[in-house]
Amino acid sequence: MSAGYIFTYKNKKTGTFNNKGKLVLDYIETSVTTAREKKLGKHPTQKPIILFEHFIRLLSNEGDLVVDPFLGSGSSAIASYRLNRNFIGVELEEKYAKLANMRVEDEKDKLLICFLELVDYLKDFFRLRI
Repeated sequence: MSAGYIFTYKNKKTGTFNNKGKLVLDYIETSVTTAREKKLGKHPTQKPIILFEHFIRLLSNEGDLVVDPFLGSGSSAIASYRLNRNFIGVELEEKYAKLANMRVEDEKDKLLICFLELVDYLKDFFRLRI
């Protein structure tokens, strides 16, 4: 388990708080949602991925399940994927559910491309050294 606190209430675990003993302020400074995050489409209340990454990192551990009952465009899903969390999202509007799915798949594709490029680079690197 990572260093941090687990809050309890009447001897029941209520959550994780990965603050490493430091004071965490009740606000976060971040830019607005970038154009790159809106390239596949946008949602009227879309939040920056970095905002979700902050809270998911702080309030969960790798392998935990993150549930977002108001998925919107999927920023919380992308942040969960990046931080190695399991994820369940719920969205009533079909167009936003499709947008969220496209954004998550795009994120996975980017990661796969980076990985494949790294593998090719390492193959070439070690081929030159042999």
